Amino acid sequence: WLWAPACFWFRLTTPQPRVSGVPQATPTVVVDLQKTGEPRVVLTSPREKMRSRRSLLVMLAVLVLLTGGLVILFSPPAPTSCCGGVGCAPDRQNTVTSFPLCREGATACTACSSGRRIVPQACTDNLGATEEFELVVADISTTASSPEVCLGSNPCAPVGGSLGRVRIAQLTQTGLPLTVRSGGRSIGVSPGRIPDGALRATALCVGVTLRGFSGNAVQGVSFWLQDP
Repeated sequence: WLWAPACFWFRLTTPQPRVSGVPQATPTVVVDLQKTGEPRVVLTSPREKMRSRRSLLVMLAVLVLLTGGLVILFSPPAPTSCCGGVGCAPDRQNTVTSFPLCREGATACTACSSGRRIVPQACTDNLGATEEFELVVADISTTASSPEVCLGSNPCAPVGGSLGRVRIAQLTQTGLPLTVRSGGRSIGVSPGRIPDGALRATALCVGVTLRGFSGNAVQGVSFWLQDP
């Protein structure tokens, strides 16, 4: 093991011969582990050193490209826009809605009244007709006592209760036969259909309100569209 320091000292103290026009080879101490295990001196030219450095740089560049490609390949796609919730950042499209979902200059949008952390869609996006959600009663606008909402022949539900799964097409096209009951009797019925025939992603944050009930006892019923 004393050979390595000795060779290094020899290189520093011994002047190396120089030949004009010929690159000078420099000694390098290596250990031959396959034979004696002792250090030996080999000559390495600057050209060989340059080739080794270039090969190393090429290998590093390939490694960086491969690593970057894997990161892009396996990284989950981030939503391009969002429509409310504390996990949503204000942008140009979600700060101009008719609902105060996001405020320009804020670090995050306000919390959705539906309880969703984020709505990963643009506010102007229409919900698909075949999408299914759980219809949860959020509010019954009436002065009657202990009101509850019934969907067809299904069991009725008070505020906070669920009427089961519905498709967006039922809200926008066919309608939902809704009945509000109080004290065991009907106080209003509604076809349960969105007048515009479309429901935007904003409803996932603020809910949806259905009006048009018969009589004057019920002004409207609001629902949350929760994930089933």
